[in-house]
Amino acid sequence: FAQGSLLIIGGGSESMDEGAWSTDPYSWAVNQSANKKVALISFSQASDWMQNYFTGHCGAVAAKDFKINSQSLANSQSTYDSLMAYDVLFLKGGDQWNYYATYQNTLTQQALQDKFDEGGVICGTSAGLAVMSEVIFTAQNGTVYPDECIENPNNQYVSLENDFLDFFTGYIFDSHFTHRGRAGRLMGFLAHWKLNHNAMIDGIGI
Repeated sequence: FAQGSLLIIGGGSESMDEGAWSTDPYSWAVNQSANKKVALISFSQASDWMQNYFTGHCGAVAAKDFKINSQSLANSQSTYDSLMAYDVLFLKGGDQWNYYATYQNTLTQQALQDKFDEGGVICGTSAGLAVMSEVIFTAQNGTVYPDECIENPNNQYVSLENDFLDFFTGYIFDSHFTHRGRAGRLMGFLAHWKLNHNAMIDGIGI
C-alpha cells in the first residue's frame, strides 16, 4: 500500500486573512511532508500568490508554480525531476479534462504517483481534486448538471474513466458539492458506473 498523504479540497477561494478556512488544511499538508517544499501544478493558472501564501502563512520553506500545459512538457524528464524535489504536490483548480488529457501516461502523472508512494503529500482542489480518485469525471464533453444525471446517468456529458491516478481505490470524488448542489450528480456517477461496469463504487462529495 502507498504511504503518502492526501489533502482533498472541494474548491473555494483561499485567503491570507486571519481565520481563513484554507490555512489549517494547507499547513497540515506542509507539516506531513519531509522537506516542506510545495510544487503548485496547473494547466493554465500561474501566479505568485499561492507561492507567497504557502511560504508566508502555511509553513512551507519553498513553493513554486509549475505551469504544465502540453504533453511534451508533461512528459519531460526535467519536469519529473523538478517535481520530485518537492514533497508536497498541489494540483490547482481549472478543467480536469486538461489534466486528464495532457498528463495521462506522462512523467508528470508518474511523479504524482511516485511521490505519493514514497510518502509525499498530494493535494487537489476543485478540478485537481476530481482527478485524484480511482474513478474520475473527466469532463471530456464539458460539465454535467445534477438534474441531467438523475434523469439519465448515461447522458452524453457523463464521461467517467479509471485509468489515471489511483489514490483512493473504489471511489469517485466530486467538488463544490454543497454550493453547486451536486448530490444528484454524484449519485448519477455511481449509477453510471454500476450500469456500465457492474461494479459499485463509493462517492465522496466535498
